[in-house]
Amino acid sequence: MIFVQFSIENLLFLYEAMKFKGQCIQKGFIQSDEVGHVLEFPYKINNIQTTDISYKYIIDRYISDAAAYTINVSYTTRAKMMNVAGKETDKETVINYVQCIDEAINEITHLLSSDSLVRFSNTNTFKKLYS
Repeated sequence: MIFVQFSIENLLFLYEAMKFKGQCIQKGFIQSDEVGHVLEFPYKINNIQTTDISYKYIIDRYISDAAAYTINVSYTTRAKMMNVAGKETDKETVINYVQCIDEAINEITHLLSSDSLVRFSNTNTFKKLYS
């Protein structure tokens, strides 16, 4: 299965991080040119305070040391994401949230494309999918 090769925590993080970024753009908290890489997913951010709650959810679920699905990002990225959390939520903070998430996304997609994808492409499952 693809989720076995890609580590479920990485796939879950990418999915939720993309949803978060898409909603920040949709609600007008930031512009699309301030975000980096974006895929569209439905996600409920109703106001700027909800953005803060959603960012903290991502931190608690994927970034903190006690996270249930800790992802493999650098110490620098992890520390930056943790330090941004808890600040007063305004446009500048949302931009910081999205930039931090983008750094983590870049690290995870690099990890997946250089390791897990290569391993998955060598499996019988992959060969059956593309034969």
